[in-house]
Amino acid sequence: MIDAVGIYIPASEFPFYLEPANGETILWVNELRKRTGSFIRINRGGMFVQVSLPKILRGDNVINVDRNDIQEAFSMLSAGLGVDLSQSILYRVEIGATFSVSRSPILYMREWGVLSRSIKNIYNNGETVLFLNGAWEMIGYDKNAEQRSRNRSSSIASNAFRIEYRRKKSLKKLFDKKRIGILDLSTKEVYNHLVKQWAIKYFEIPKILNHHVRIPFTSPAKMQEAFAAYGLQQYGIDCAYSLLQDARKRGCVDNNAMSRFKKRLDKLHCSPHGDGHALHQEIDALVVEKATELDIKLV
Repeated sequence: MIDAVGIYIPASEFPFYLEPANGETILWVNELRKRTGSFIRINRGGMFVQVSLPKILRGDNVINVDRNDIQEAFSMLSAGLGVDLSQSILYRVEIGATFSVSRSPILYMREWGVLSRSIKNIYNNGETVLFLNGAWEMIGYDKNAEQRSRNRSSSIASNAFRIEYRRKKSLKKLFDKKRIGILDLSTKEVYNHLVKQWAIKYFEIPKILNHHVRIPFTSPAKMQEAFAAYGLQQYGIDCAYSLLQDARKRGCVDNNAMSRFKKRLDKLHCSPHGDGHALHQEIDALVVEKATELDIKLV
């Protein structure tokens, strides 16, 4: 669940040969940065590092990192930096999970409204949806599309949907503490609290029921039926039934015609060409399952 972290390491923890002179800022390029794409900046005050823990452990962030993996990742990070992390301070953290889903991730994100106190951005024709706030970001994206954009081969499921919550600042407000150390991430209290924030933020996203239609072009009649089914879904089956009832009350249709119209509506409503249910229910269940695995209560 933990992906990237941003940590600050006080200058007192540096090996002497890393201390910058005359207050200049150094963008440090070492083997760790080359291998993981980490951001490492050093000035007279300390070292600032942004790095993906899954990339340290496995070379990519396709597979989630759970709490049991964190200590090993920290040991590898400490060795790669040559710096003791015991006094480091966490100033940024990303929590995420990759789910194997039944449909294209784009379809699920089409149901996402706008999170309150955020700006919604849509990229690459809906492959990525990002909510921006000064203190946090919430993002969903097609993991396979991201891998392809970086020319990386992928062994993950064809429909891989990744959802991340990025806390960019004000971490101490989440825990009512003066500071959160990097080693605190491996504790159950801090880890579970961050995962809970991820789940809560997901459920705060308003979900809009968008009906999805699959158009068969095997014959004009089937194409017409598919569009009719989609129109009924958009209008609403309950509204259509109500319209029929009003027509019968006004004497526009008799009982026999009413029965025929209702059968036709029922057939369109059950058409295999459209999905009238909310796709987000599948994601809701996966998020709840992830929280339940950690004994996290969301209600």
